[in-house]
Parts: sequence; structure tokens; C-alpha cells
Amino acid sequence: MSESVTKKYLIYVGLPKCGSTWLYSIGKKCPLIATTIPRDIHFFDFNFKRGYNWYTNFFEKKKKPRLRLEVCHDYIYKREPMYRIFDFAKDCTVLYNFRDPWLLINSFFSEMNVCNYEYFVEHGFRKPRSKSEFLESELTMSLLNYSSHLNILMKISATYKSAKIIIADSEIIKNRQIDYIYFVCSEIGMNMSKPKLKKIIGQYSLRPASLATNKKNNIYRYAYKFTLARLALLARLSRSSGVKSIMSLVSLKEQLENRKSISSDQNHNSSYKPPTEHFSREEINDHFIRINNLTYPQFRDMLHDSTHIKIFI
Repeated sequence: MSESVTKKYLIYVGLPKCGSTWLYSIGKKCPLIATTIPRDIHFFDFNFKRGYNWYTNFFEKKKKPRLRLEVCHDYIYKREPMYRIFDFAKDCTVLYNFRDPWLLINSFFSEMNVCNYEYFVEHGFRKPRSKSEFLESELTMSLLNYSSHLNILMKISATYKSAKIIIADSEIIKNRQIDYIYFVCSEIGMNMSKPKLKKIIGQYSLRPASLATNKKNNIYRYAYKFTLARLALLARLSRSSGVKSIMSLVSLKEQLENRKSISSDQNHNSSYKPPTEHFSREEINDHFIRINNLTYPQFRDMLHDSTHIKIFI
């Protein structure tokens, strides 16, 4: 029997800065949930050819897990990874969290300034040199394309009748954390009382993912976060056998070196100065309308018309 049949899967595909780290932390603490180590292994987009056994090997080895949790923001940006998820596990539950685009972009922008835009480098993009370049980057445009995200989710729900999709506003979750986890557990068939959930959640309160005040240390910490994740992938591959595994190992090393080179070139370029001034609500609202052809309130209204999709807003 395949892994997809014997285990339930919960996959977070929603936006960054919307509670994904909080959710992952809860999953790691709960004895009934096995999370991937590391996060963001990008199986359904970049590493799909490696096969299902490669994917399932990344989940924690807990005694009696009832659920497997993966967090990867990038799946929602394209249709193909999303279809692969439900081809793998047709009764999978997908979580998509969003937030006010003005809050999202300024939160994302603040973190990028602290970490010296290593996130951009990790995803294969050059660091923006101005606010306009940041807004016009493919990465930022993908983040703000809410209508495209919703369109993909609606097509998934129409194609896979057993698919469970939960959309939530992270600003609402922040004020109703126990209610949200209870709602998700109920949808996936894990009936747990609210007092028990409160005990499991414990210290993990939902708050903005913040970094310490020492900017230099945070640049290194953020860079190492991704480097360690890649090294974990390399370690798993090195334990495999065969030429293909060796080639995969070399390929991942080359990707890491290439991205390191991009970062090094810009960090040693004295003319590079990251943009720091934050965006006004008007700037982000106009940008959002240009990308989506609708306003943020109109997007929220669309959610209520989505059939077969559970809404927590």
C-alpha cells in the first residue's frame, strides 16, 4: 500500500508572513503530527522527479502520527505543483493563509532588509536596488497575485472532489488561534478538545516572525537557515546509491554555489544599497489592483462565492 493511502497529509501552500512558521512549530510539538525536516523541501515543484519515497523519507519518525504536515509557500504560484499534490494524495488537506496586502508586503519587506535579501537569492533572484524594483520583481508579483491563487484552488476543488481546501485570513487567526486549529482539526477528522489544543499550542502564539536587533548576525542566521536546509537535502541524497543520486548531489551543490555567487557579488559591490523606506497603503493597493484587476475587499468578497472551499475569515 502506498504512503499516500496510509497517511493523511496536510500541506500549507499559503503565503509567507501569514502564520506558516507558527503552524510548523505546533506540528513539531504535537505527537500526532509528523512534519518534514527541514521545511520547504520543494518536492512538488523542484524535486518531483526524485519520487514519492524520497519525499516521504523527510517526515519525522514519530510513534503513531495521524497526520503528515509540510510547509512550502511556493506551490501556490503555479498550477502544476498543486495538481501533483492531489494526484499523490487525493484526500489531502491544503491550507492557504493570506493577509491584507499592505501588511504582507511591508512585513516581507522589513524581513528582507534585515536578512539582506537572502530570500531573493535563495529563490534565484537578484537583490532589488530600489523600492520599485522590489515591487516589480517576479517574486513580489507572485506574492500579490491573490486572484491567481484563488483561481488555482477553485480549479483544484472542481477537479478533485475529495480535496479539502481551507482559506484563512492570518489577521483573524491571530485573534482566534485555538478556534482556527480546532477548525482545521475538525475538517481533517482529528477531533480534539479546545483545552487539549490549548495545551499543545502552549508557547507558540501567532505573532510576526521577528528577527533580533543585531542586523549583521541576522544576515548570517538567515543565510545559514537556507544553507542548512540544503545540506540536509544533500545528506539525504548522499545516503542513496547510484549514479543518479551522485548527479543529484552535484546538481544541488552547483545550485547552492551559483546562488552564493549571486549573493557574494552584490554584497561586495559597494554601490549596492538595499531599499529601506516602507510602502504606503495607497502604493500597495494600486499595485494589488494592477496585478489582480480587483481591490482587496473585492477579493475577500469572492471567497464567499467559492464552492467546496472552507473559509475562516
